[in-house]
Amino acid sequence: MSIEDRVREIVRDELKSRLEEIEIRFQRYIDEEMKRYMAELEKFKGEVSDLCERVSKLETNSKNKWNLLLKLRKHTIDQLIAEYRKISEAIRPSEREETEETV
Repeated sequence: MSIEDRVREIVRDELKSRLEEIEIRFQRYIDEEMKRYMAELEKFKGEVSDLCERVSKLETNSKNKWNLLLKLRKHTIDQLIAEYRKISEAIRPSEREETEETV
C-alpha cells in the first residue's frame, strides 16, 4: 500500500468518525428539541382543554339563563293578561250597570 493510499484511508476514517460524531450530536439536539416541543404541546393541549371546558360551562349557563328569562317573560305576560282580565271584568259590570240605568 502506498503512502497516498494510506493517507487517504486515514483521512477517510477521520472524516467518517467526525461525521458520525456530528450525526450523533445532531440527533441528540433533535431529540432534546422534540422533548421540549412535546412538553410545550402538552401544556398547550391542557390550556385548550381548560378553555373548551370553560366555554362549555358558559354556553350551558347562558342557555339556562335564557330559558329562565323566557319562562319569566311568559309568566309575566300571563300574569299581566290575568290582571287585565280582572280589571276589565271589574270595569265591565259597572259599564253594564250604567248602560242599563240610562236605558
